[in-house]
Amino acid sequence: MPAGFLDDAARNAFRDAIRTIEGGSSAEAVVAVRRQSASWAHAHVATGAVAGVAALAYMLYSEHPFSIAATLVDPVVVGGLIGLLSTQVLALKRWLTPRKARRAAVRTAARAAFYERGVRRTRARTGLLLYVSIVERMAEVVIDDGVDDATPAVEWARAVDEIDRAVARGGAATARAFAALAPALAAALPVGDDDINELPDDIHEEEPA
Repeated sequence: MPAGFLDDAARNAFRDAIRTIEGGSSAEAVVAVRRQSASWAHAHVATGAVAGVAALAYMLYSEHPFSIAATLVDPVVVGGLIGLLSTQVLALKRWLTPRKARRAAVRTAARAAFYERGVRRTRARTGLLLYVSIVERMAEVVIDDGVDDATPAVEWARAVDEIDRAVARGGAATARAFAALAPALAAALPVGDDDINELPDDIHEEEPA
């Protein structure tokens, strides 16, 4: 998990957000944070290929003579090393991947996590999952039928968009935007007399498969 997004302040803010949402409504909130939702290997292959071509061009046009063997081997080695090193540059994957592709991957992974974390299994179908993918710098809020039926669509979409934008500002900002869903949920899904905490309130830190 990249350092910084889930620091102590962010963890506390997410826990507070869960308590705020569940304390004022019958919704069951779950938070899952993932480093990335897909491997995006193309970004590293492209970076390595560009580095390899640049190395070959340098060797061909340099005043320093290179052997035929070096001309054949060195660009491959340089390209491989640069491609490998590029895996540590998270922003590179984001820059070299269309937003539409990133959104599709995050949405698919979020829906999978919704089922894997048991958010679908609440009694009144009032579960909601906040899924955050750091490399893609995106968030998805997946809601069960009970939440979907009770919340105003336009107001809800606006609040979810704000959570998505907050990811770029860090974990604490994302948690605060998530907590802002509490008033709408309290109005739509008031706490019942028999309300119980059905899902763990932990923050699930997930790594890609």
